[in-house]
Amino acid sequence: MLKAVPADAVFTAAARVDLAKTYAQIKATAIAVAGDDGKKAFADLEDAAAGFGVPVNNLLDPLGDQWVLYEAASTGGILFTGVTLVVDVKDPDKFGRTIAALQRLLTAQFGPDNGAGAGGL
Repeated sequence: MLKAVPADAVFTAAARVDLAKTYAQIKATAIAVAGDDGKKAFADLEDAAAGFGVPVNNLLDPLGDQWVLYEAASTGGILFTGVTLVVDVKDPDKFGRTIAALQRLLTAQFGPDNGAGAGGL
């Protein structure tokens, strides 16, 4: 994954994190500690995400465990304008569908009919 970082990078950070497993562990811990309150909190979160058309598992499951964050002049880097996040994707088709759902959600929320058209933001 570090091969993705351009030679002119100002900073680079890399990590191995499986977000789906991390989420499952946080959820299990919250339920073990908080009991029914923890279970309800995660159920509410997951229901809200599913209601927006982006179930939590659909967002996290296709992502791999290798992450690289960098900023480089060649990617527009001046004070975080060129920050780039690279992650391997285990299931490109599922991830593509999730990104399409996110795009539809954002378009519905911030599209031209909602005041975020040309110059709206």
